[in-house]
Amino acid sequence: MIEIQKITFHHIHKAAKGQFHKEVLEILEKNGVDKILSEELIGEYRKNIGHFPELNGQYSADSLTRDLKRIDKARDAAYRVIQISLSVMADNLDDEVVAYYKAHIRPLFASFGDFSVKMDYASETANLRSFCHKLKALDYDILNKAFVTEQQVDALDNLNEKFESIYVERTDKRSKFESPVTLAKKMEEQWKLIATFIVTKANEAVSDVNRETVEKFQITAAALNEHIDYYRKNYVVRGRKK
Repeated sequence: MIEIQKITFHHIHKAAKGQFHKEVLEILEKNGVDKILSEELIGEYRKNIGHFPELNGQYSADSLTRDLKRIDKARDAAYRVIQISLSVMADNLDDEVVAYYKAHIRPLFASFGDFSVKMDYASETANLRSFCHKLKALDYDILNKAFVTEQQVDALDNLNEKFESIYVERTDKRSKFESPVTLAKKMEEQWKLIATFIVTKANEAVSDVNRETVEKFQITAAALNEHIDYYRKNYVVRGRKK
């Protein structure tokens, strides 16, 4: 009896899952099996393959998340430099600087709180934008004495705006595509239906009428088994059973 090997998809490295299904579709098309499968099933399978980020030519959400974390660290560092420089104004030997600190800087920090407290991305970005806006309105003739420059504030503001731009882009991309978990479940269900259909057809009793079709499905089953073997040997995540 002809069978198709079982494969556990959550053992396959996530970056290879889309390619696995893409190559399955190529095998089906090469052998003309895609034309025999129900139009609804093969259509959904083909459509869902295009939703894998690594296959659709889009910048993946995972990559955008890495960019967000990198820029978040950079803007935190930029903020800390400004925060420390402004804070030491309280101990400056210049009375004018100390007076300015008490009148403008201390109330500024009091109104914005401590940015080290964990906030959601949207709130932190909005607060930093307002913080930068108020800093830009201060007297830099005095702030320069504390080694705080307009360029530093501009740098923080630019990092903050860049962060928001990537955050919006990531949100937009996530809204267009299904979650990886949902997509993986759909693909696994569709794969099982396709594999079951192929096995059923490959094991039909051969007659003069269906000989060519049965052989087509037998060839397809053999090709899919080779395909599965290759992925089990090369793309199974280490530490997980095959």
